[in-house]
Amino acid sequence: MLVGSSIIANAVMEDYNTLAHREEETIRLRAQAEAMVKAAQEGVEQLEREKAAFEKLKQTERWAASAGLEQVRTLAKLLSDECKLLKESCARENEKLFRVCQELNNLKAANAALVK
Repeated sequence: MLVGSSIIANAVMEDYNTLAHREEETIRLRAQAEAMVKAAQEGVEQLEREKAAFEKLKQTERWAASAGLEQVRTLAKLLSDECKLLKESCARENEKLFRVCQELNNLKAANAALVK
């Protein structure tokens, strides 16, 4: 019976050693898994921060484009108004010059009549 209990004791010890080895392996794998989960969470957080920064930059670019477009529209309106004023001013000057030219022609005709 001593031989039988020795075999059983050896089997129990072998099972115990196997379980201890498996437990160590489980602990090691759990630590690796936790490290991977932590790295994944940090990656997700980093991605969210970068996404938020990108959205902020994109919004800033949109605002800058909108502001630039508004500035172009304002300048176009000012240029249009200035062009209109210039045309009106030129029309007034042309009218004055036309009158002066007519008066000059009338004076030339009067001078020619007096010279004869």
